[in-house]
Amino acid sequence: SLKSSKTNNERNRILKSENIIYLVNKKDATQSYINFNIEGKPLIDNKGIYKIQAFNEYFGNNMSSLVFQEIREFRSLANNTSASIRKPKEIGNNTFFNAFMGCQSDKTIDAVDAMIKLIQSMPEKAERMEMVKSSLIQNSQSDKPEFRLLASKIQEWEKFGYNQDPNSINIPFYKSLTFEDIKNTYNDLIKDRPITITIVGNTKTFDLIKLAEYGKIVFVKEKKLFNN
Repeated sequence: SLKSSKTNNERNRILKSENIIYLVNKKDATQSYINFNIEGKPLIDNKGIYKIQAFNEYFGNNMSSLVFQEIREFRSLANNTSASIRKPKEIGNNTFFNAFMGCQSDKTIDAVDAMIKLIQSMPEKAERMEMVKSSLIQNSQSDKPEFRLLASKIQEWEKFGYNQDPNSINIPFYKSLTFEDIKNTYNDLIKDRPITITIVGNTKTFDLIKLAEYGKIVFVKEKKLFNN
């Protein structure tokens, strides 16, 4: 079998003890681009990955997810949005949660408020569980790597302790999923953890005093984000 790389090229992220909002002012921007990040825990093996996939399917990975329906479909707060728990590049590193949305500038505060409420108090809709399971099973059955990408895919599998396609391994686990698995994943990796928020937008179009209710604001100049 192919040997997995031992090189860890994943950058360490700085842990926060409180909600922080990094704000980049773009004077001519008509939209705000907003990211929400939460540091998770070390992924010690591959046994819980299918539960993370189930959470992502339920919370923010598709058009039937909570994030899409609550923020885009029902309230029309964002033009595009997504959210998921991301695996690290290899076993031993931390997972992290990332949510993104792009919205009209004057909807920035309402959009931030809606996403934070979903993150801090995830709605529980257990009746969606069968849809989540069905989607995961269908996706795994149709997920076949292209021939030219197969070698790199095998290396990726081996980094996470698989000696065969994880889709075939995970299908029985998908079938046995319960809503408690999704709740436990949320409670373990997201709930009550500090949120780092980044916003790029025109600060004249939304209320900074109101924004400060969601975290400590740190202004960042755009020119400091890039190397000369």
